[in-house]
This record gives sequence, structure tokens and C-alpha cells, in this order.
Amino acid sequence: MPDDESEKVLTYGEVRAALGRRADFESHQEGVGKSPYYVLKVRPRSKSVEPFALTGPDLANLLREALTHLAHA
Repeated sequence: MPDDESEKVLTYGEVRAALGRRADFESHQEGVGKSPYYVLKVRPRSKSVEPFALTGPDLANLLREALTHLAHA
């Protein structure tokens, strides 16, 4: 049976909402000029997962990566 969850494409808002149910998070943009990047700090609500931070040029991808990290924890 195929895993329909892995095939489902979520919108930016759906990813933010899903991540919000699992963790508190904040983001800010750093850098000036040609290579700005985002810093996403995640504080999971589950005590079994340590807080973590992700950095990268695309906030949407960082949100998806954080949600994936929490889903597999």
C-alpha cells in the first residue's frame, strides 16, 4: 500500500500550521547583499526532542525540513 502522506503536497500555510501544532518556532533573516539566509529556531513541545535551529536561503524549505524532523522524531 503506497504511503499517501509522503505524496501529499502541503501549502506554505499548511506547513506552518502543522509545525505550529508540534513546536514553537521563530525565524529571522540574516545577511545583506547577494546571499541572505533565514534562521529558523524550533522548540518542540515534546520533551523527547531537543530544540534545534536550521539555516538556509528559503524559509518554506526550512519549515518543511523542520516538520519532517519532528515527524520522524
